[in-house]
Amino acid sequence: GSIGQAQLQWLESHLAAADRDGRLVVLASHHGVDSLVNTRGDDPSRRLAADLLAVVHRHPCVVAWLAGHRHIHRVTPRPGPSGGFWEITTGSIVDWPVERRSIEIVRHAGGAVEIVSTVQAHDAPADSLAGIHRQVAQLFAGQQVRSAMAGRDVDRDVRLFVDR
Repeated sequence: GSIGQAQLQWLESHLAAADRDGRLVVLASHHGVDSLVNTRGDDPSRRLAADLLAVVHRHPCVVAWLAGHRHIHRVTPRPGPSGGFWEITTGSIVDWPVERRSIEIVRHAGGAVEIVSTVQAHDAPADSLAGIHRQVAQLFAGQQVRSAMAGRDVDRDVRLFVDR
């Protein structure tokens, strides 16, 4: 993935407005930091992870970045000069482990921000379409892939804190 210069400028202007207004921001994109590496093509306005991170790190309003490209549950701290943020990559309801992730943002007295993230699987009957899908996804993935895609325990149900 990559981001165009015009999109990056648009994002920076909106983050600056959120900073001025005291609002919290959760970014959501298909690609996360680790997959913003697409150098193919000849678009001179293309920007990659380092440029986007430089913009995001200038704005303390950003507390989280949600992504899903890799289809693996992973939580990564992204420390920065304005306090940093949490990058939360989620699995897919299409691939194994066929789970979704809920996100709750809580602003505590004193300014601390808590991000509560819970991974949830459906409990469909085995003979239903959803149940059959889950079985096929499990068989298709294979044991090693299943283990990796489910993520580590520390990447699944988490309580993350950001001091603002």
